Amino acid sequence: NTETGPDGLAGFDAVVNFIGAIKGSRSELWRVNVDLAEHLATASKTAGVKHFIHLSSLSVYGQVPRVGHDTPLRPCSLYGQTKEAAEQRLKACSGEDFRVALLRIPTIYGGSAPSKLRTLAAILNRLPFLPVPRSSPPRSIISHDNLNRILLHLLRTGEEGVLLAADPQPFRLEEFATIVANPPLPVRVPRAALLPLRWISPQMYSSLYEPMVIDSDALLRPVGLPLLPTQTALRNAFGISREKV
Repeated sequence: NTETGPDGLAGFDAVVNFIGAIKGSRSELWRVNVDLAEHLATASKTAGVKHFIHLSSLSVYGQVPRVGHDTPLRPCSLYGQTKEAAEQRLKACSGEDFRVALLRIPTIYGGSAPSKLRTLAAILNRLPFLPVPRSSPPRSIISHDNLNRILLHLLRTGEEGVLLAADPQPFRLEEFATIVANPPLPVRVPRAALLPLRWISPQMYSSLYEPMVIDSDALLRPVGLPLLPTQTALRNAFGISREKV
């Protein structure tokens, strides 16, 4: 909160900013995602903290199929716009004695916290069949386990600048459907048959049926902390053993 000042941060080597809001009014998202992030960074710098790690989002790119080091920022949602604005303010705070790492990540899953994939798993458990396009689009995701490994790597190395992180392999909807407790039967349908969902819930359609993958050569590779394969991380997160799959 805004009451956190330099005195409360003195003596720390690094600060990781997990503060963020996905939904809310424009003023609320701006206050949480931009103003609080800048306040925490400024307080950290004043306290003598040397390394500030900020969790950003792939939403800063807007709707693009692939993300690399040279992909332009074109956020199309209020959330993405506030994450981009926060990055610009944090870059202005950085300096020789205050390294800022902007960690852009996709959808997070794992643990007991609500997430898009946990909601999707609950829906899939109730469906007798799952409509999937003939060419299933890949999407980057990241588990809590792999994010922890990335953060440990950054804390050890002190890396700064814009960084991209995700699970090693992309997520595909029909593969995820085999992991849930009561897997539905995948049914191949033309992409046109999925358009009603796009009209009803554009965000859900995008999350399920639009590709968005970080280029493999742009992914951060932790030293000495190999990331879990995506399928292993998904099984760990949703409690489904290899034997059951």
